[in-house]
Amino acid sequence: EIILTYSSNGIRFSISDISSPQGRLLSCLYRERSSISLYDALHLPSPDAELLHFSNQTMVLVAETLLKFKKICEGYGVSHDCIQIFATEAMRIAKNRDQMLQTISRTSGLTVSILTAEEESLYGAVGARSCFDKMDGLFMDLGGGSLQLTYVNTTLGPGYETAAAKAAQSIPYGAARLTLALEEQTTAALQKELQEKFKEAYERIVETFDVLKSKIADGDGVSLYLSGGGLRGYGSMLMHMDPIQPYPIPVVGGYIVSGVRFSQWREMLEANNQAVKIFGLSKRRRKQFPAIALVVRSIIETIPKIKSAIFCSGGTREGVLFMKLPCSIRNSDPSVHNLITGQDQDPSTISIVSRLLETIMPSQCPSLFTLSFLKQVARCTWVSQGHLHNASYFLHTCTSGDFVSLPGITHEFSAALALTLSTRWGSRLRPTDVQIQRNLEEFVGLETAWMCQYVGTAARFLAELCPVFSIIPHVLVESLSCEATFSKSLGKKRKKSGIQLRVTMPGKDCDLPGRDFGQLQGMWKKVGKGLSLDWKVEMEMVLSGSDEVINETIN
Repeated sequence: EIILTYSSNGIRFSISDISSPQGRLLSCLYRERSSISLYDALHLPSPDAELLHFSNQTMVLVAETLLKFKKICEGYGVSHDCIQIFATEAMRIAKNRDQMLQTISRTSGLTVSILTAEEESLYGAVGARSCFDKMDGLFMDLGGGSLQLTYVNTTLGPGYETAAAKAAQSIPYGAARLTLALEEQTTAALQKELQEKFKEAYERIVETFDVLKSKIADGDGVSLYLSGGGLRGYGSMLMHMDPIQPYPIPVVGGYIVSGVRFSQWREMLEANNQAVKIFGLSKRRRKQFPAIALVVRSIIETIPKIKSAIFCSGGTREGVLFMKLPCSIRNSDPSVHNLITGQDQDPSTISIVSRLLETIMPSQCPSLFTLSFLKQVARCTWVSQGHLHNASYFLHTCTSGDFVSLPGITHEFSAALALTLSTRWGSRLRPTDVQIQRNLEEFVGLETAWMCQYVGTAARFLAELCPVFSIIPHVLVESLSCEATFSKSLGKKRKKSGIQLRVTMPGKDCDLPGRDFGQLQGMWKKVGKGLSLDWKVEMEMVLSGSDEVINETIN
């Protein structure tokens, strides 16, 4: 599928594969952006165009750009009927939009669909929702010409998309429009005007959804799902100012901050005034940042309590693609797919390994370590076993490139998986990677970092015991069992905290290749290495069919 979104700040073009079995990931094969600002073209002085009219030069430039994209589609073998072009706010308000459409059609043979404000809100909200298994919060999309606002709650059941679209509010104050307005109005006057519009829109949405009204009344706060170039730009600034520096994840999608941090618009505005280059913020976005800060200020002064702000990589493009998927696929968890290796692996074997890893987890552990997380660990445990630098490879793969842009991946998920898989491969890291590892550990927190080492060691233990992926089902199902509990009475003086692990091993007549008990025992001693958390693993290994303990307790 080819999706081309034709917005106020630029034209975005992409080629995506939504075929089975991994259509839920909305895999992007090609992506390009043209920095033609249609909003500026409508409002800035031009010799051959009046206000709210596209000049002939702009129309020709846009048409030729779309023709170029069409030729790229042909190069990829994409049929004409799979190309879809959507336009938003700038085309909605243009006085000569029909002339623009005719110029595009005549030059490229392509047809442009102009989305209504409600349709734009729907696709934007669904695009944000495509990034997650579940979603419950206020969705906001700040483009160049408008701010879209609605409430998305997947627990409302079938039709939640329609409910979100019907309740959607469109406020004609995008980042580009506000930037121009700031040149003509005082900041205080524009803030008052924007605040009133936002409050009206917010109150209409609250009145529409009883569940949202209850959340606000209970005082727990609401989550914000933020999309669009303007709000993603604000997320990039928050990352630039994050306490952990250099921040270890390069994309803003999946970045989550508390309501308190989100509310620090003054500090972000001050940082924008500095001359330093900021990753993820173009010169144009830096110029728009005072306008973006006005929007953020209106948000925090209107909503009583913000629980968290979640920045989304998905937008209109992803929303259009997502709505093409069958309902059963849309409602599936994206993180259960093979996100990293891309290799075909027997699902039943992966299920066996992940369930076994689940038995190695104590009941008291961070909620991050779900079965979906453990499946990703299982998929990467036996791949590329001939490579020497897998620890470094997975440290980088899980925190950069295509992986961090996939649906279902938060920064915490990426960081924890990177640390876990690095441990699986022995944590053999070059000095430059050690700093990345330390930043990731600081990001997830000490207890989660310790658990990452524990889970990674468990994966390494299984791979050492059973080096060949194809013999896993027979060996692990029939011969291996684990039991783990969290304890506060470990160590010689029984005063240490940590995990007590009992592993029942195959009997002595088993010809399993990885029965080097000394090596199997020794790897657990390293759990917690380099961390200022005095937790321990106490483990005993018992031969199946007997009570013979085959190693000493590890302290």
